[in-house]
Amino acid sequence: EKEKEKEKWKGKEKEKEKEAKRKEEDRQKAELELLFADADGDKAKKGFKTKEVAKHKQSSKRKSRHDDTGESEMQSGFDVDTSDPRFSSLFSSAAYALDPTHPQFKHTPAMMKILKERQSKRHVVVQSASDTPKESSTATKAPDVDLTSLVKRIKANSKK
Repeated sequence: EKEKEKEKWKGKEKEKEKEAKRKEEDRQKAELELLFADADGDKAKKGFKTKEVAKHKQSSKRKSRHDDTGESEMQSGFDVDTSDPRFSSLFSSAAYALDPTHPQFKHTPAMMKILKERQSKRHVVVQSASDTPKESSTATKAPDVDLTSLVKRIKANSKK
């Protein structure tokens, strides 16, 4: 009889452990849902997925060839923060240059915002380069004087 009672207690303990694990998993799941909820409390995941936009666009092409409102609906709530310092190399480095003529380039509002920001930053760099004073005329004449004297010395040596 004692063994049966021990088995009952072990069974109850295992059930309690399983219940505790379920509660912990539910709590973790709730925390993750809160992390991924947007500011309105919507449980939609944050971020932007181009695959979803492509699927939605394909389905909308079947329905209507001239209706592009679906793509803007997919991108609602997604905005690129171009002032974020983590994206600074995106605007300054040629390695991250976007080519709008490439067949895989998607003309989304976010991409257009990135292109405009890159163009404005490039325009600022060009203006600052044109604002810097040019070299003085004496500095540009000095190499010419050296060059002419070098040519004269070579001619003199070749005549000897």
